[in-house]
Amino acid sequence: PPASLAVAPDGNGGIYPAMVKHSVLSDMKAKGVRYIHVFGVDNALVKPADPTFVGYCIRQKADCGNKALWKTSPDEKVGVLASRGKRPC
Repeated sequence: PPASLAVAPDGNGGIYPAMVKHSVLSDMKAKGVRYIHVFGVDNALVKPADPTFVGYCIRQKADCGNKALWKTSPDEKVGVLASRGKRPC
């Protein structure tokens, strides 16, 4: 059959339901995995498994952690993490 390539068909957030659907979370738990580092594929500046950031989150007993920058303008073509006053920030 012909091959096909799916390019972010459901965005970066698709990883979470996929992990549940395919029992990845329960498998990781059974194997003793306590922490994971997940980041958007389009973030070219991310430091995978950043020990300072991950260690900080663990030390703070955080359920999750996030690093972000302010958008330079509302029209900037980057993801929206939050909004303030119904405006993306």
